[in-house]
Amino acid sequence: MKRRRIQVGLVMDKAIKKILMVTFVLLLNSLLFANGQFIGVGSTSEQFDQFLYYFDNQVDDAKDRENLMTEFRIAREVQEIFWPLFALAYTIFIVLTLVAYLRFSKNTNEFYFKSKTLTLATVLSGWLYTINLIAQETLVESYPCFLRLWFANLVFPIYAISMLFRIVHFITFARTSLYKAEISNVITELTEKESNEVKFEGVSKGVIYKFGYFFRYIYNAKFPENLEDKRDELQFRINTNNFILDLFRNRNFYIVTTIISIAGIAMTIHNTTSGPYQMIPVSFSCRFSYNMYKLYHLVFVGILVSFYAVLVFACIGYKDAYGMQLELILIMVLTIASYVASMIYDYAATIEELVLFTGDLFHIIVYVIQYILIVFVPLLRLNRDWFLHLWRKDIKDEKKAAASKKEQFEGILSYPEGFLRLGKAANETFCPENVEFIKDYQVLKYMVCSYIFSAGEKFEKEGASHDKKANIEDQFEKKRHSIISMESTSSLEYQTDVDFYSLISGDIIPSLPGTIPEAVYSMNLMSDLNKINEAEGFTARTTSKLSRVPNKLVAKYEAFFKKFINENATLAVNVADRFFVPIKVQFNKKEYTLGIYDEVFDQVLKNLYENTYPVMLKKL
Repeated sequence: MKRRRIQVGLVMDKAIKKILMVTFVLLLNSLLFANGQFIGVGSTSEQFDQFLYYFDNQVDDAKDRENLMTEFRIAREVQEIFWPLFALAYTIFIVLTLVAYLRFSKNTNEFYFKSKTLTLATVLSGWLYTINLIAQETLVESYPCFLRLWFANLVFPIYAISMLFRIVHFITFARTSLYKAEISNVITELTEKESNEVKFEGVSKGVIYKFGYFFRYIYNAKFPENLEDKRDELQFRINTNNFILDLFRNRNFYIVTTIISIAGIAMTIHNTTSGPYQMIPVSFSCRFSYNMYKLYHLVFVGILVSFYAVLVFACIGYKDAYGMQLELILIMVLTIASYVASMIYDYAATIEELVLFTGDLFHIIVYVIQYILIVFVPLLRLNRDWFLHLWRKDIKDEKKAAASKKEQFEGILSYPEGFLRLGKAANETFCPENVEFIKDYQVLKYMVCSYIFSAGEKFEKEGASHDKKANIEDQFEKKRHSIISMESTSSLEYQTDVDFYSLISGDIIPSLPGTIPEAVYSMNLMSDLNKINEAEGFTARTTSKLSRVPNKLVAKYEAFFKKFINENATLAVNVADRFFVPIKVQFNKKEYTLGIYDEVFDQVLKNLYENTYPVMLKKL
């Protein structure tokens, strides 16, 4: 893993160096263009004539022409200074903030849900195209026509495709989050009607039903009232979303961008061999009224707008904690507005107004705003505590505050209303399965303790302490009528009339974040567990964490595995694979221990504390 990180770091270093080199070349060319050294533009009069030609305009009156030439010369002198400096400052800003964002978002959900690859592709392609627009705004008539076409055919399509992939990723993540939260509730309601084990393999309906599910999925229709049909349709939609995510993964993004780039290069080479876009000799005779690169823009923008519309339709009423929905919708509105404003302005503006700025200015503003929303705003959010640290002098107080925050989070896990709020925040952070995991873990904890206690009653005559049994019995019998029992349910889910909050509050068994082995040990059930294991042929004594799971509880552990940890699990938790490997090894060997899920449990709690709990606090 360390070697892989080093290799990734080296690749990033090389990429940053290449980016800086490209920036330097582009800025240098802009400065050379502006001074007429690269293209050999002649006098101000010739430049002004070319400017009029570009916008398909002409000035017949000699006096008006002289006045416009004066304004043109003054405006061009200001633009030649302002825009290169702005491009340099903007590039420095991007490099600094992007590097900081990559550093501070490491190992967080920020890049897992936004996809680091797509974020970098969007940011870097958008930045390159912004530099191109700045050069066009600076030079207008003196900007080579072939460069307009090259950037339109190569850079802008990559930007558009990366934005499209980001939209699809957000829609699938958002809808999957809603479906997972809903299917967990449905499975809970169906517990009494299910057979010995809840099945998660998927929809078993016929082809006709699946086509119906597909159209209902496209239109985001409401679910049927029948619980079985609702469960099946939810499972179908989750499977469909997983398929879409797999289809739009990074590898396919590389394939699509490669194909588009090859096609763009071929089209560009064909169009630059002759005509107004030829490269040798360099042509500046293209006109605004007929620019081929604007046609490519409209095609890709049209595709993006259609997907933006799907985004709004598919995620109505959904809120995410990362600001991605707001960013995408805002960029949609600004993109449409910028293209409409640019076309109207370039066609309707007078020559005096065009001398000051062209319609490209609207696009530059949108790209800058987009970068701020994608990188700078999340960077501020990720480093809010760091910025506050600049005004704090007492480090001890900070440590105390952090410890107090952790204690508050652990207290929420045993507080019913806090648990509900944490579940709502988990939906906004795309991880409802984490809350379902710790809920079912607490249920599994009760099952283990309840069974050991019940089975231990048979050993009372063999020397068990009556006082100890009386104390434990007081705890279990106090609300046994409202808690799951091994005989009354066949799955991990609690019944609809169960007082689950009594289970998480710590009245019956130790509350979260305590683990199953810790609960068995703290309730003095180790001796009974050892006797159960001895009766089943396991005589070795060990810690509670490494103790064998009684045979009658193996099915419960396997059901938990299928629901949250198996590769095809409906509510698979987002934990690194290295934590799953030892669990799968034990399952293959049929060697189940009480603490088999403890490391995954710790990671789920860590994920909730670092990514979900802060979102919950903002809602208070």
